[in-house]
Amino acid sequence: MSWCRREAWAWGQRGARVVSLSPGLIATPMGAAEFANNPVKHDFYARTPLAREGTMPEIADLVEFLASDRASSIWGTDVLADGGLAGTLRGG
Repeated sequence: MSWCRREAWAWGQRGARVVSLSPGLIATPMGAAEFANNPVKHDFYARTPLAREGTMPEIADLVEFLASDRASSIWGTDVLADGGLAGTLRGG
């Protein structure tokens, strides 16, 4: 996120927006393999408020929105799409 904030002005002067996306637990084949081999991922999953992983279509929809003119006022920031996990890891 700090890179986005730092670069937002310079890229804005060129007519471009800078946005980063930080997904959380996303249901993918690679993620399924991690569940089998990584007990920490089980803990993260248990702490996700909706008790589910995000989906690839959900992330794709978010990327499509962020790249569209509908998101023209979103720039210089990170979009956290983690199902609330970061908030629970920080203690609320």
